[in-house]
Amino acid sequence: MARRSIKEWPLSLWAWGAVSLLLLALLSSQLYAIFTVSGEATADSVAAGQRVVYKVATKEMLSRTPPKIPEKKAASEEVMPEEEAPTAEAPADTAEDPADEAATHEADVAEPVAEEAAAEPAATPPEPDAHHEEAAPTPPATGPLWQRNAMGFANPEHQPIIVIVIAQAGLSKSSTETLLEALPPHVTLSFSPYADALADWVSKARAKGHEVMLDLPMEPVDYPLSDPGPLGLLTSNSAEEITQRLDTLRELTEGYVGMMSPMREQFTRRTDISETMLRALQTHELMFLLGQPGDAPEFTELQKSVKAQVLFADVQIDMTPARAAIEAQLAALEAKARERGFAVGVAQPYPVTVDALAGWAEALSTRGVLLAPASAVLRGEWQMPAAATPAATQEESAPVGAVTAK
Repeated sequence: MARRSIKEWPLSLWAWGAVSLLLLALLSSQLYAIFTVSGEATADSVAAGQRVVYKVATKEMLSRTPPKIPEKKAASEEVMPEEEAPTAEAPADTAEDPADEAATHEADVAEPVAEEAAAEPAATPPEPDAHHEEAAPTPPATGPLWQRNAMGFANPEHQPIIVIVIAQAGLSKSSTETLLEALPPHVTLSFSPYADALADWVSKARAKGHEVMLDLPMEPVDYPLSDPGPLGLLTSNSAEEITQRLDTLRELTEGYVGMMSPMREQFTRRTDISETMLRALQTHELMFLLGQPGDAPEFTELQKSVKAQVLFADVQIDMTPARAAIEAQLAALEAKARERGFAVGVAQPYPVTVDALAGWAEALSTRGVLLAPASAVLRGEWQMPAAATPAATQEESAPVGAVTAK
């Protein structure tokens, strides 16, 4: 049987095919509508079920809560009248005889006080504390500026004293705060003129009982590799320039007793320019601390001729910044103080230095040596021969503090 092509198909077959396609489309649309409606109904029923569950749970909670609230209120209302009733009646009982009650109370209090007073003798401070209390007299209202700005100190028994001066304070906020909190009052603090809020630091230090000096920037031994800054005294400066820079430094703040030279400087090796500096400090009634330890015979002779108030450092205690080395230098200072009556140590604000000093200073007075501010040496507050007096010593060729370490 021969196969017919699509073009030879009868018209009826084409009609049936079109009708079938139409019926299939209608059936598909109906099925889609049925399933969509049933799905929405299912979702609605689920949401409605959830809402019913939430409503039931909420209604159950609300039904349980109200009975508890009234019970608590009722309990509190019943307790309050019972507690308030006695307090309201208390005044009536005590108001009958207040004089008797006051007398009874005074007698009850007086008896144990009298017993304690009879059992304990009059309180007297320990020996170290007594020295500490005597070590804070009011500074003199008259006299040179360095004396008026000095912190109070007394040494009636003329025990050996040790002066510790910490240089370069104020450059680091955290380091300076540690100095103020950790070190005892009679440690002298020398502040850098380049410190921020210099006047505030000086005020805080004095409020803590520390005597204050100012670092005097000077040409170091490795200049110009190390620069002392715009306020530094240079060996190339004229006398006028030295005087002007000293005037600028003096006016930065107040309340200090003098100025301290760096520990590695070469300015003071020149007696011609050092004389200008010393005369300017002497004119303004300020003392000077030569911070570089060691013999300085030429500077000593210059100081005597100018009659300036000069103190010489015996040792830099933290030249080697290690705990054992610092403690060895402090022991050497004690030996020097017992031998001569006083000793002067200078240091940097290293953390290891602060820790070592704080521990060392606690027991210093028990060893017969006192910690003292820098001005105490120049005031003669230290051990001297019985025939000598501070005034007689001052009348000799040099001030009390003008002693070079040997």
